[in-house]
Amino acid sequence: MEIAHLGTIVVIASRDEDKCKTAALEMNKILVTMNPDELSWDKIVAGPSCSIRKEENVLNLISFVIESFGAINFLVNNAGGQFACSAEDLSEKGFGAVVDTNLK
Repeated sequence: MEIAHLGTIVVIASRDEDKCKTAALEMNKILVTMNPDELSWDKIVAGPSCSIRKEENVLNLISFVIESFGAINFLVNNAGGQFACSAEDLSEKGFGAVVDTNLK
């Protein structure tokens, strides 16, 4: 939120677009309380739903940002995942999900 407070437009995305819209709305409300003199605090925008494990979703998100704002100046990927078990107990499907999320 600090980078939005400094004037940067922030696009957030996750697999659940509705949760992102709600989060963006709530964060924008907080930004208003941080500086009520600002004319517009729509600095945090919810992007389309995006699973980073699906290349098409990632490309759609990139297109959304570029079409809406002209460029991506920097990118933060905060996605990650793991299973709370030992490596020998992790299924092949679970291992694939961890690799797809964390390493691709």
